[in-house]
Amino acid sequence: MSEGGPKTAGQQAIAIELATAHGPLRAMIPIPPKPLRLPELAFNFMGMSSKVTDLAVQHEEREGRSVSCRKGCGACCRQVVPLSPPEAWMIADIVAGMPPARQAEVRAAFATADDAVARSGLGAALAGRIESVGQMTSLALQYFQLGAACPFLRNESCSIHPYRPSICREYLVTSPAENCAQLGRGPIDRVPAGIRLSEALSRLTAKLLGREAEVVPLTQALAWAEAHREEGQRTWDARTLLEGLLAELSPSNRSV
Repeated sequence: MSEGGPKTAGQQAIAIELATAHGPLRAMIPIPPKPLRLPELAFNFMGMSSKVTDLAVQHEEREGRSVSCRKGCGACCRQVVPLSPPEAWMIADIVAGMPPARQAEVRAAFATADDAVARSGLGAALAGRIESVGQMTSLALQYFQLGAACPFLRNESCSIHPYRPSICREYLVTSPAENCAQLGRGPIDRVPAGIRLSEALSRLTAKLLGREAEVVPLTQALAWAEAHREEGQRTWDARTLLEGLLAELSPSNRSV
């Protein structure tokens, strides 16, 4: 997989204009000449997630607020990281493409984090339906207290930064960095996301597979992807997938 890339001669493309809370985002999306898997669709839209976040950051800066996130912090890499199913398959693809030694290291880190969650009793709660913001906040605080680092965290930095999922691209704060390291003890002022790509991917997947939308915690991504391997290998017409995701990203389909 590669992010971005020029449109080749004769290749079709879809011109898009997404209305975000911080202004319109215009782009030309090339239509791949072959059917796409859902993880490939997700990967091809990660760059758009970053551009939407850039618009939000520019708005914050115009309002006199600066992003306090810095390389080497790593506090958010110990929080719950919710993935859409396509992003869980995408993560599995990334790990499968690593050199054997690095892959073994990452898989061991996944097992360690997943075991910490299982021993804490949070596994079932995170996998269940979350009914309120208060419930999600409580679970997030309990998870953070485990100190379970993201399997991709190395030297307090993301080792797959160019390929990180959308929620990681969207999660930026303007509050003091130390508040993130002491989650729950001080206010966290997040940069408001203009669009949440993971939610749109989850809705689209649910419609394509004929089931309810779901969220996969990152620490469970490899196990989940293996359990749903067949669905992760299915392909759809590229234009159908692109247009379906763009429809889910439209203002009428976004959650407040």
